[in-house]
Amino acid sequence: MRFVSQQPESPSTTIKIPMRKSVIIAISIVVIAVVIGASIIFFALNRPLPEIIAQNGRQNGYKFYVDVTVKNNGASGWVKVYGQIDTAGQFEKQETRMYLGNSESKSYTFTFDITFPEGVSGQDITSTAWATPD
Repeated sequence: MRFVSQQPESPSTTIKIPMRKSVIIAISIVVIAVVIGASIIFFALNRPLPEIIAQNGRQNGYKFYVDVTVKNNGASGWVKVYGQIDTAGQFEKQETRMYLGNSESKSYTFTFDITFPEGVSGQDITSTAWATPD
């Protein structure tokens, strides 16, 4: 009588992938990662980079004007420009959207209707402006 020993089956099964297929899969994963990384970098760097190069606030009667000049230091694209006035603890903000080519500058004037609370004069108004890629 001959005894044959049997090993119990293991609960995990190992799948053997030929070396050639492993290399192909590894190269495919690397290529996909490089393409995704390059796309992210391209879209992150290929955006407008707006800068406010001039800003002036001025009053004329019951109107306050914020003159803004924006320059694009990045790729061509849409930019949002904001103008804001602050007075007596209150503020009002406006925005506009404009297309700027690379190195292009444009000017825009925000117009605010103002009525002052009693005792507040026009000299108490401060203005600010900023721009962001859209």
